Amino acid sequence: MVRTLTPSHRIDGRARNRSTFVWLVGLVLATVAVVVAGFVAVRQYSNNPLSSPCSVADKVGTTLPSRAQAPFELDFSTIPDGSLPSHINGFELATVGGENNEYGLSVVKGRLCHGSPLGDNSASYLETTLADPVTRIGVTATFPEYSGSVALVVWQSSLADAGGKTPNAGIHFVVGANEWDFNEWHIGVWEEGHGESILASGTFTSKGFNVPQTFEAIRRDDTVVVELPDGQSKIVTDPRIAAWTGKFPTWELYEFRAGLEPASINSIWAA
Repeated sequence: MVRTLTPSHRIDGRARNRSTFVWLVGLVLATVAVVVAGFVAVRQYSNNPLSSPCSVADKVGTTLPSRAQAPFELDFSTIPDGSLPSHINGFELATVGGENNEYGLSVVKGRLCHGSPLGDNSASYLETTLADPVTRIGVTATFPEYSGSVALVVWQSSLADAGGKTPNAGIHFVVGANEWDFNEWHIGVWEEGHGESILASGTFTSKGFNVPQTFEAIRRDDTVVVELPDGQSKIVTDPRIAAWTGKFPTWELYEFRAGLEPASINSIWAA
């Protein structure tokens, strides 16, 4: 039997349908409001200079130094938040730069950070001194979206004692973000008074934003092997590598323009 609705039944049905529709619209609008409010809160939090760049929780990934032991190893999760000590495990630490950032190199939530850049070409350096010229230098670093870069540098003489000059460097290995792509790398040498000469460059397959990734440069005489987090190995050879590599391994955070969120460093090592 087919049921036929009387006019009163049809009116009641429309009323019920209308009430259901109004309830659903209200639910959708409430949900949108919550999402928008959450997005605004996240944006406000990420724009706080003291929460950036180290406020984002790490995803799966190693933060420890290379498995191959190095005389100098430093895992920043073992250091209290705040300024770096001047000595650790028998090694002297020196910091350079940071004047063009909201704050200089500091440990924040277990990572080495500096504040958001206040202008172009903002850089901070952490230097130590080994007993002999460097043969290995490595880093585990974390890159947020639209981030700056990290560099592994080995100076011929101390940057901290250079009086504002930039000495020769036999290794200048830069990874991470630049103006075009966030997963580029290049390696070169740095000549005092002239700047960088790039010897090789390329891209790597990133593990993702906010995931710790490991990079290393291994030197033998005038040859360097670059180890990338996706398993790539690249070899460069140049006489300046041997001539300009000293006992001063250095780790750099760098942003080429204001508005970028700095990368951060989880751990470092050198031999």
